[in-house]
Amino acid sequence: MNSHRESDDSYRQVVVILNESWRIVECNMAVQWILQRAKNKRCGRAWASEGFCRSREALIRLSTGKSGQIEPSARTFLDTLPTRFEQNAGRAG
Repeated sequence: MNSHRESDDSYRQVVVILNESWRIVECNMAVQWILQRAKNKRCGRAWASEGFCRSREALIRLSTGKSGQIEPSARTFLDTLPTRFEQNAGRAG
């Protein structure tokens, strides 16, 4: 079941998985993208927000600076995001 909580592993607004420890989601208010890092917790995995962006350029810069190696397909996907986050248009395709 998909969750509405951004910190859940099953959050419904995941935009792209960058690698096994990092992902990008659309915030639950639909106003920005959030870079998140996986954290272990007692009964599974939780996600901690590491940065918030409204422009694709800032999101790519933040992601490459913090997450280390990004999967090539994820990097290509980032390039297809809109230049600016627009409400209800934060995810490509």
